[in-house]
Amino acid sequence: MKEIGLQAFKTAIDSGLGKDAIIIDVRRPDECEKIRIKGSTNYPLDEIVSHKDELSKYKKIYVYCAAGVRCKKACEALEKVGMDSDQLIHIMGESSDWKKVGLPIEETKGGHVAIQRQVYFLASSLILLGLLLSLIYSLWWLLLPFFIGAGMFTSAVRGVCYSEIILSKMPWNR
Repeated sequence: MKEIGLQAFKTAIDSGLGKDAIIIDVRRPDECEKIRIKGSTNYPLDEIVSHKDELSKYKKIYVYCAAGVRCKKACEALEKVGMDSDQLIHIMGESSDWKKVGLPIEETKGGHVAIQRQVYFLASSLILLGLLLSLIYSLWWLLLPFFIGAGMFTSAVRGVCYSEIILSKMPWNR
């Protein structure tokens, strides 16, 4: 994979990338909704390999994320499944510098609650509901906070939050 900085990437955009190039954002969809580089396509890191056939059509694949870590992992994952390393261009730099460099960006202003905050709200609400119902009706309601806690523990151990996956498919998060 090739590595370029934000200034070199801006120069490439300004000179015109052409139809044989694509810009890929490997951040989570909720991150892309807040701010993204104009013209980019979102393929989250955990899904990038499934788009290999589609990406192989391009001569240049510019890959970015918020801090440069996930995009490097995405390029490495694509190389492991047989993509030509000359096609892959890892964009180094942080999203906080996009405006400073003058990259064309798209931003949304408020109105959207991040999925991670929605997960926290859902889990804490169910825990409190279970505690309240156990005080009013039956101690069996303590199973609700127990299972929520067990689910959160499992998510932390496995690195996959199923509540986040489910919430990301809800109509208000599309």
